[in-house]
Amino acid sequence: MRTSLKAALAGVAGAGLLLGGAGSLAFWNDTQTENGGTIESGTLNLLDRDCSGWVVAGSEPATTVDLLNDFLVVPGTEVSKTCTYGVKVEGVLEASLSVNDADDDGLELGPELEVTSDFSILDSVGDPSVGDAVVVTGGVGKWTFNQADTGKTLKAVITVKLPFEDGVVNNAANSLVGDGDKVALATRLDDLTVTVKQTS
Repeated sequence: MRTSLKAALAGVAGAGLLLGGAGSLAFWNDTQTENGGTIESGTLNLLDRDCSGWVVAGSEPATTVDLLNDFLVVPGTEVSKTCTYGVKVEGVLEASLSVNDADDDGLELGPELEVTSDFSILDSVGDPSVGDAVVVTGGVGKWTFNQADTGKTLKAVITVKLPFEDGVVNNAANSLVGDGDKVALATRLDDLTVTVKQTS
């Protein structure tokens, strides 16, 4: 039995030496290569900007004004401008639609102005009342764009208003000063930027 045990131990030791000399024991393995592909980015573009002038609400006939020259607002004044943009979309994405508010430039009237926007997506350029189908409207916050929107028109109506209501600073804009002269408030309306921004 001792001779058999010695022979068995010698066999195990020999196997160990063989493994050590080989460096390591290779396990079975296999690989397969799968084809890759080209990845391209989509696009979301606003094209062919076309904007009207500023139109005074309620004026008959419609009165277009230059806000930078010789136009004076009073409480209750509301002016709006309509801009249209061609849409080009490749891919599918959800985006927010917005117009930046007028910045407070430190002049008294700035904080009182209200800037709002209303968006529509039309099948073609024009007024939906004469046959263009409105896909979405009502001052939307978000819209899911896809390639079917390419060739449609994004319409943005931007409105700037000086409110006529209690609690607004403009109620004091005509307060008497000194010998009876009135206080004239002023502001500058910064550039208004229409933004379509991917959200998901």
